[in-house]
Amino acid sequence: MNPTALRLTAVALVILTGILAGAQLGKIAPLIGWYQEEIGLSLQGAGWLTALIGIFVAFAALPAGMAIGRMGATRATGYGSLLLVIGGLLLAASHWPAAIFGARLIEGLGYLVVCISLPAILNDVSPLRWKGPVLAIWSGFVPLGYATADLMAAWLVPLGGPPVFLAALTVLYGLLWQASRLALSSLGEAPAIA
Repeated sequence: MNPTALRLTAVALVILTGILAGAQLGKIAPLIGWYQEEIGLSLQGAGWLTALIGIFVAFAALPAGMAIGRMGATRATGYGSLLLVIGGLLLAASHWPAAIFGARLIEGLGYLVVCISLPAILNDVSPLRWKGPVLAIWSGFVPLGYATADLMAAWLVPLGGPPVFLAALTVLYGLLWQASRLALSSLGEAPAIA
């Protein structure tokens, strides 16, 4: 594969990883009824479960961004992805409200890191003339993530129930991050023009 195709593949995989991160944010919405009926959360409790990650990001984005800048985006994404996957798998296995909120907090910490570090990676590996279009495409990671979560819920919840859907979405994120990591490891620094 030529260098431009390798770089384009890496960029595409990082964007897809971001979309699956966005799906982690949106995956609670199609399960609100289940969390109310089966788990016993109130509508407000289910709403807080949905909003928890966004609130976490709003309060911690600046210090997290500074820490990611010191650590490096790729390394930070690895740690964030690990937290996101652990939290997501715990969430899929949890049926007790305190455990569910605890898992969502772990997942939220990972989400916070990856939603800051993935665009930093895109900026680092994109040649100068790609930066604008790549970051413009990146900006859709949350709505595309919500749509992905909704589509996967419509398919997987009837087949295996909410825990299967939650676990599958988390595993798919982890697989995409690993594919991105491998693609990124084949790249050097982005050239100024390409």
